[in-house]
Amino acid sequence: HIGSFEAHEVITEDGYILGLFRIPRINPKGVILLQHPVTVDSKIWLSEYKNSTAFIFWRAGYDVWLGNNRGTLYSKKHVNLTHTDPEFWDYSFHEMGVYDHHASIQYIKQHVNTSRIIFLGHSMATTSSLIYAAMRSEDAANSLKVIVNMAPVSYMKYLKTPATIFNKLIEWNSILSHNAWYLKLGRLLFQNIPVKKWLIYIISFFCGWTPEQYDPQFINLMVAQFGSEVSWKVYYHYAQIFNSGGKFQMYDYAKNRNLKLYGTESPPLYPINKIKTPIYLFYSAQDIISQPEDVEFLYDKLPKEAKIYGKVKFEGFNHIDYHYSKNRIKEVYDKILKFLHNI
Repeated sequence: HIGSFEAHEVITEDGYILGLFRIPRINPKGVILLQHPVTVDSKIWLSEYKNSTAFIFWRAGYDVWLGNNRGTLYSKKHVNLTHTDPEFWDYSFHEMGVYDHHASIQYIKQHVNTSRIIFLGHSMATTSSLIYAAMRSEDAANSLKVIVNMAPVSYMKYLKTPATIFNKLIEWNSILSHNAWYLKLGRLLFQNIPVKKWLIYIISFFCGWTPEQYDPQFINLMVAQFGSEVSWKVYYHYAQIFNSGGKFQMYDYAKNRNLKLYGTESPPLYPINKIKTPIYLFYSAQDIISQPEDVEFLYDKLPKEAKIYGKVKFEGFNHIDYHYSKNRIKEVYDKILKFLHNI
């Protein structure tokens, strides 16, 4: 029985006000921060009723915190800006790593009076966590026991998914506001048979062909929760990395602005070699967004102290099966809990 639930706010160094949720534990075996992927928010960890990921970790004895990236439904405030200001949306996963994770992790540490916590992220949260661990290496090493990265996305040398068709995007500030008319229409359609059956195949087309993994009982909740606003700059940044030919690099503002910001005409590479925090990589052979070859390329780039726990490659999951597969507890979370217990 989960007895309580807390809502917190934390202010980043650049003025964003982030929502943090907590499912507290008395005398926990550890403190864990769950960080969501792109296009959703922290509700993704509560999307399977009593078997939701957040509850799995809570029942295993952890004090569970749920992060929300800037711009998403619970993090749409700023000390000086409103979410209707174009300046509000001038960020990518770079700022999430450098500012959001730092602020959230320091807040949690101080609130629960602990020295180091566990970070678990999926997809874009793995991108931002690598940036945090590289750009603020001492801070991350002193604050985190381990970063558990599920379906990590960084280098995109081998990416072939249809999701890469975003090289030229509309000049909007953001996309996927939870209450947007097109998402409301999509929910109306996809929560009704026979259209509901198509959703599994649409997702598999973009994320990896594993239609047998889906548990039909979660489709309505998945559709109802989908859609949390995100800056277009996030997608531009991923497109730049994809087009770079195997570089994990900072945002490319073009030569003149790059010179002012970075001192070089080309954007710098993220200093992966400076990471001191252990990184535990968890990835699937059937995931066409987090390509196994790209994950292995990342692993080879990590310094020795960052890969003391190694990596786990398994079979049968696409990119979002970590949240909605009927086998996700056995294939992923039981293994992660065993790993955390062993360390």
